[in-house]
This record gives sequence, structure tokens and C-alpha cells, in this order.
Amino acid sequence: LTSILNLSSSWKIVLFGLALLLLSYGLNTLGNFFLGVASGDVFRNTPIIDWILRSNQERVYDQHFQFIQAQYDESEEPNAEEKEKIENERNQMAYRFAYQYPVMKSELGLTTLGNVLINPSSYIFHQYGASSELIWPIIQDKLGENDKTAKLVQENWASLLFLSSLEILLLIVCFELVLATGFAHVAFPWLKILVLLLGAVLCYYIALEKARQWGSSLRRVFDLKINVAFSELGMKAVG
Repeated sequence: LTSILNLSSSWKIVLFGLALLLLSYGLNTLGNFFLGVASGDVFRNTPIIDWILRSNQERVYDQHFQFIQAQYDESEEPNAEEKEKIENERNQMAYRFAYQYPVMKSELGLTTLGNVLINPSSYIFHQYGASSELIWPIIQDKLGENDKTAKLVQENWASLLFLSSLEILLLIVCFELVLATGFAHVAFPWLKILVLLLGAVLCYYIALEKARQWGSSLRRVFDLKINVAFSELGMKAVG
């Protein structure tokens, strides 16, 4: 590190450019893997980890479901104005739940991000009996690159890959910094670690919102264009 710092400005610029190229290559090549780590998908069927994460998601799912159910089961009869307000709140909660989790509890992922990513494919399968992984390329090809609905899906997916990759890279740098500090026997860089962790958390929550937007846009495309794919496959159109 000292030898790098002692290099001339021109060499530093060259090395910085190479580092950016490597980072860009890593994001493009390992984006899906980093997303799998952030969503917990790479930990599926892993002893202990799978059980811990899945149990937590099942507990949260049950809490949300029971809370919404309790709102609908209330026996009180409020006045007309209050009743409309309560109905709107109930519907909003049910709507968020429908976009937060897969249709069936058995399809739950291992993290909140994982559930949001599973949601559109679960909805499409139960609504149309179709696989989003198989049908989406057909719809995408028929709509073309300039179609606004398809473009929105692609843009949200690209943002999601970038943010989840950046999150994991920040955590990796944080871990390396802890190791380097331990081996060098120097003062622990609390501030740097805190900044890196906050950056990773921020990336996760922005990625979560992008995942919601991606899922919503993908569901909308299928609702509007599913017959395009069915027609291409020689299948009966949805009523």
C-alpha cells in the first residue's frame, strides 16, 4: 500500500482506471451472484442457515397475515366516514402484503428481498399457470426494446443488480478492513467500518424498493401482454 501511495500521479490515475474497469467487470459478471447473496437465495438448502432464515420469514409472514386478518375480523360498527377510512387502511395493508410475499406460504424466500423477488413469478404462475422465466423472453422479444413497459422492467432490474452488488462489495471491503487492522495491530477504524456498514444497509433498502418496482412492473406487463406470448406459443388466450 505504501509503495502504491508513493507512485507518481500518472501511475495512480492508471491504477485507478484499472480498478474501475475491474469493478465494472465484476458488477456485470457477478451481479446475479451478488443478488443471490443479498436475497439469501445462495443459502437455500444450506444446513442451519436455511432453517434460521426461513423460520424468521415464516414468523414475520404469520404476524403480517394475522394482523391483516384481525383488522377484517373486527366486529365494531363505526360511522360511515370512519368505516370508509378503516376500509381504505385495510385494503392498503392487504395490497402491500400481496406485493410483499409469494401467493403461497410454502413459496417463501429466506429474506425480505428474496420474497419480493419471488412475488411476481408466484403471482404469474398462480394467475396464468405460466412460468415467468419462460414467457418473459417471448414477451420481451415481441414488444421490442423501445416498449415503455418492457423498458421499465429492464431498468429496474439493472438498478437492482447494481445496488445489491454494491451492497455486497461494501461488506467485503468492511470485512477486509477488519482483517487488515487485526494483522497490522493498529487502532480499529470504527468510523470507516460504520460508514461502510451504513452504506451497505442503505444500498439494501434502496435495492428492496427497486425490487418492488421491478416486481410491480413485471406483473403489469404480464397482465397486459400475456396473450402476446400465448398467441406466439399457439395457446388459448386468457379471457
